[in-house]
Amino acid sequence: MSSSMNKQNFISIDKKINDQIKRNQKITKVLTDETKRNIRYLEQENEGYLVPENEREKTLKISQDFLKDNLPKYNVDNVFDLNLQSGPYSLDFSRNGTHLLLAGEKGHLAMMDWRDKNLECEIQVGEKVRAACFLHNETMFAVAQRKKLYIYDRQGIELHNLDYHPFPKYLQYLPYHFLLVSGLKNKYDND
Repeated sequence: MSSSMNKQNFISIDKKINDQIKRNQKITKVLTDETKRNIRYLEQENEGYLVPENEREKTLKISQDFLKDNLPKYNVDNVFDLNLQSGPYSLDFSRNGTHLLLAGEKGHLAMMDWRDKNLECEIQVGEKVRAACFLHNETMFAVAQRKKLYIYDRQGIELHNLDYHPFPKYLQYLPYHFLLVSGLKNKYDND
């Protein structure tokens, strides 16, 4: 009976107001359905999530060796170790997800096909690297070095340097616009 009374509360004599009430109810229903679908992506209790057995157990103490012993074979085959000493490192994946670009702050750049664990290019630029990103695919990448922005190919050969991007600090490539965006160092940065 209460549901019928709720429906009666929303009925008006004016046809325009009734139409507006119905439209608002449809929008509310669509939004709640959309919210329920999007919550799935925010949940962390799905695959790949470590659950401690008790409150005192810390998941940070789980080592790679422990995971290798307890994971299925098809997951163990994908585990590999990188010994990187020019860090801290920033990384970027190509748009198709096959290649990984590593940029060490001390000037080390490496590009690899991470699925085959095949190193395609490794260079030492000799100056500080602030950021790096792939361009439209894995054939070229941009690097924000200390004073200029450089573009390299997949073999590590310098293709271009951009003088009009002085002291670049952040990089992002917008693939649908074919634009490389850079954030520049300002006079207040200590970096």
